[in-house]
Amino acid sequence: MAKPSIGGFFCLPLLAARNLKFYPLSLRKAFNDGEALDFLADSFYVENCQGTRKLFADMSTWELLNLKPSDILDLPDRLYEEQYENRVFADPINS
Repeated sequence: MAKPSIGGFFCLPLLAARNLKFYPLSLRKAFNDGEALDFLADSFYVENCQGTRKLFADMSTWELLNLKPSDILDLPDRLYEEQYENRVFADPINS
């Protein structure tokens, strides 16, 4: 990646916005078969820009790129909560 030059200070918000915009596309790959979040593929719903709740794994590229910024920012917390609820963790102390 090129280093910010004159006015680089003003480039940083643009980079953050770009990263926020493309985060859902990267995250969707983790929902593919055999990937880290594939167990949530049929239970993790997100509201698209048209107000319809839809499975995150089934959303089109257009829908993912047009998620509301607040919904994108909520994704990591929601994933953590739903992963914790849906996955059974082995407790080595009680085994």
